[in-house]
Amino acid sequence: MQDRTFYISLGILTAVVYGLLYLTHTIPAMSAYSGFSVVGLGVIVVYNILAYSMARILIKSRKSYVFINFIIANILVKMALVMFYILGYVSIYPPKVKFFIIPFVGIYLVYTVFETYFLYHMVNLKQSRDEQI
Repeated sequence: MQDRTFYISLGILTAVVYGLLYLTHTIPAMSAYSGFSVVGLGVIVVYNILAYSMARILIKSRKSYVFINFIIANILVKMALVMFYILGYVSIYPPKVKFFIIPFVGIYLVYTVFETYFLYHMVNLKQSRDEQI
């Protein structure tokens, strides 16, 4: 899979998600939390770029456990990052409504599926190349 495909798909997905966030935050109860969602979107996008870049390096390893360990660590680090982001925001700016988290959870889920899709295709491509050798 080419890097170009990843970055174009990421750009399109981010534009769509940003548009949906914009619409979500036109709701009066949610408008105060637009900064939380937009910064969260940025954090997740940057994290996905870093994870993809690291995966591109690690997939070249002859030892398959290296990539599997990366996938497990990636899941744990991403969950920790999201938890620290949410806890940090809540401790600095206590929300008045509990629904402020819903758009960010949506962002997390969408980008996790996106990342999983590309990592899955990366593994399949490597396996098909290894079988040809």
